[in-house]
Amino acid sequence: MFMRAIVCQEKLRERYISEVLASVIAPFSEETKRQIYEWQRDGMSTRWMADQLGVTRHKVMLLTKRTSWPSPSNLS
Repeated sequence: MFMRAIVCQEKLRERYISEVLASVIAPFSEETKRQIYEWQRDGMSTRWMADQLGVTRHKVMLLTKRTSWPSPSNLS
């Protein structure tokens, strides 16, 4: 019973993150926004993310500093 509750909570969390990322308007695809979120969750710097994506650090920061962007620290 307890494990089922944990699995359900994880599914709800993933669905919430997907919905929030889909609602964020940005010049990035859904897959790229998800990747940025995962990198941010893993503690990668915005400079590293920008280098990986081939964009400026400013573009990544504009995305991650939005109030609509899910904060990994609040959802862990």
